[in-house]
This record gives sequence, structure tokens and C-alpha cells, in this order.
Amino acid sequence: MTPRTPHVWLCHCLAPDAWCPTTELLHSMEQPGFDWEPILALAHRGLVATSLYPALQRRGLLAAAPTEVVAHLTTLHALNAEHNQLLRRELRAAARLFNQIGVEPLLLKGALALLPDAYPGAESRLMGDLDLLVPADRLADCQQALNAFGYHAAHPETGHAGHHHAPPLFHPEHGCKFELHRAVLGRLLEAVLPTKDIWRDSHRVVLEGAFVRAPSPTHRILHNALHTLLQDHRAESGILELRQLLDLVQLRARDDAGIDWPLVQARFEARGQYAALGAYLRAARDLFGQPLPAGCPPSIAATWLEWKFTFGVRHPAAIRWYHWHTRLKRLPKRLCTPSWYPMKIRALLRGAPL
Repeated sequence: MTPRTPHVWLCHCLAPDAWCPTTELLHSMEQPGFDWEPILALAHRGLVATSLYPALQRRGLLAAAPTEVVAHLTTLHALNAEHNQLLRRELRAAARLFNQIGVEPLLLKGALALLPDAYPGAESRLMGDLDLLVPADRLADCQQALNAFGYHAAHPETGHAGHHHAPPLFHPEHGCKFELHRAVLGRLLEAVLPTKDIWRDSHRVVLEGAFVRAPSPTHRILHNALHTLLQDHRAESGILELRQLLDLVQLRARDDAGIDWPLVQARFEARGQYAALGAYLRAARDLFGQPLPAGCPPSIAATWLEWKFTFGVRHPAAIRWYHWHTRLKRLPKRLCTPSWYPMKIRALLRGAPL
């Protein structure tokens, strides 16, 4: 079916060719009234604009795009490639420092896109900081190694002592940032994805002479979904992050046979959140054309959340209004809860958003 709306066209363009044929995308581009402005706005808002240029190039659609659009995406692609080259250089240097003190850091989230065996298209992913998991009892040693390399915390450890990661470390010259994790997820989700399990099933990867570790495909999927849906409260707010969903889509496209979907399903069911997982996977199907995984049948309870996800992609202002309206309704009760104040203060000290 030819994609008619900007969000569907964008996601179909970013999806693997087998699910969303190029001919359908080209047919849409040739229709009167096809508008690039909402597509580019959505791509930037969803943090996937850097992935659009290589997708158009791969599909042979650059020639069909307006000159100013191609110029914009070409510049963006070049700047992002330069930034990711810096991140790769700093990651390699940090890994070598850690190796010298007997630590092989385990890469999380965007840092995995810098590995040589990353999924196709990973090199164009937009990245901010580098998330590294290190043994909890060696975190201070790793911090000291980065301190000696020019990295320093923007704010003290206060509020981070019980957090799953230490304060971010910045380099004042080029702005690269590391976030060292003592655990994969916060305390409320530690039982769903134990850090010891991540270490146990990880595998070593050689990064230009340095040794790092990468999670198993199953744990990468679990971390992506748990972090996005529950830790960042996206299932509650209905605000879908296209960059995180695209990560899941691309990882599944490469490693779906190696993912233990019954385990993923069981972990979400144990938290009473299988509907959130179902809605997330259905959003991947509806936006990117990716079939649902075997063994994860859709549930009726996921229908409402899936609709909220897709509605939020099309109408971000409306879904954000709904999110803040819901939070404001709960504010009087929270203001009358004494434990809410120290929790919020600790979150602010960590730099977490309100």
C-alpha cells in the first residue's frame, strides 16, 4: 500500500527494503502535493533525520528529491559522520584505558552502533553520550582513568550514589560525554533485567585493538523496550521515540532468530506490562512494516496504547498536552506525599527532567 501520510512515508523509507518497497515510496513522491517539510520536521523531532540520507541513497531516491532537501540531508549526514567518528575515537581510547586496569566495558544503547558488527545503517545513528556498563566495584577506577584522560563530572556524585549510573563525564575540549553504569536499569527494573545476566550472556568484541563487550540480542531487545517503555515512562505518556523504535526494528531485522521472545514476553508479563510490549511491537509493524515476532501474539489491551503511540507520532503537540495534563492531575496528591520531595530533589540533582 502506498504510504500517504508523512510519518508512514518516513518510517517506510527508513525500514528495510523487503518490508516497504521503494516503488511505493517513489510513487508517493511523484504525487501532487507531496510535501517534504512535515517529513523533515518529524525526522528531526524523532531524532532519525541523520538516518534519512543513507536510506534515500540506498533506495536510489536522492535524485527524485528536491535539491534543497538533498543539500540539507547531505550536510547533516556529513556532520553526524564527523561526530560519530569522534565518539568512536574516544570510545576506543576509553576502552584501552579500561583494558589496562583489567576492565572490558560493556556497551549499551547508542554506543553499540559504533561496533564493527553493528546492524546495517547503524553508522548513521544520531548519538549523544556513550553509555558503558562496568563492574560496580570498578566504577571508581574507571572514573579515575577517564579523569586522567581529561574527562570530568559537571556535577558531584550527590544524588547518584544509589543511581544505576554515575554522573556523566564531559571533555571540555570536544564535548564528548561518557555515562558509566554500575547497573543496566534502575532499581525498580533490576529484577526484570538483572545486570549479572547481561554480563553472563555478553560477548567480547574487538574494537580497533581494544576489547569491549556487547549484550546478547535478547538482552539488547529487553533493554531497549524496558528503558523506553518503563524507565522513561513512554508507555505511560504515549510518546513514542522513533530513534529507539528504529533501533529495535534494525536489530530485529538482523538478529531476530537469535532473540528469545518467550523470555522477553515473560519478563514483561511478570511486571504486568505485556500490553506495553505488544503495543511497541505493533507500532513497529504499523510504522515500519515489521512482522510481529513469533510467540508474541497481540493482546486486546495493547490496542489503546498502540493507537496512542501512532497518534502521538502524527500529533506530538496533542499527545504532550495529554501527558502534562495527566501529570498535573496527579500533582496535588504528590504535593501531599512527604517522600515525593526528596525523590524529586535527587532526580533534579541527577539532571533528570521534571
